[in-house]
Amino acid sequence: MKTLYDVLGLSRTASPAQIEQAYRFNLEALSTDSDSPEDGVIRGKALREAYAVLSSASRKQEYDLKLQAKERITYQTVEKAGPPWAMIGVLSILLLAGVGLYKYQAHRAEVERVAFEAEKAKADAEDAEKKAEAEKAILDQKNLDI
Repeated sequence: MKTLYDVLGLSRTASPAQIEQAYRFNLEALSTDSDSPEDGVIRGKALREAYAVLSSASRKQEYDLKLQAKERITYQTVEKAGPPWAMIGVLSILLLAGVGLYKYQAHRAEVERVAFEAEKAKADAEDAEKKAEAEKAILDQKNLDI
């Protein structure tokens, strides 16, 4: 989060003299920078706004209070997040369920493969039996012809 202090390059404990000095320094640096004109305009507006707020004691105090409130809220939000045990538990359950599903599907695939091979063996046996009967019929026919 960029603050008005960051815009001027100051710490929050800067004195009014330091604020004015930083503002004048940044304005001079802005006039010598070779950035695009649009960037210069935006940076100039940011510098003027930062100086307007921080150079006034009452506005500076109000701004500092707002910053402290934001930091407190951010800290409290992060603090209350707690350990990710619930997330770890959910991920563990999902992982175990995935492994179980994988093993189940692998088992089903093996059962289907074995059933297919059994059907194929049965069909091959029937074909062999039909061929044997056909050959026996041919041999019987040859025996009758003799």
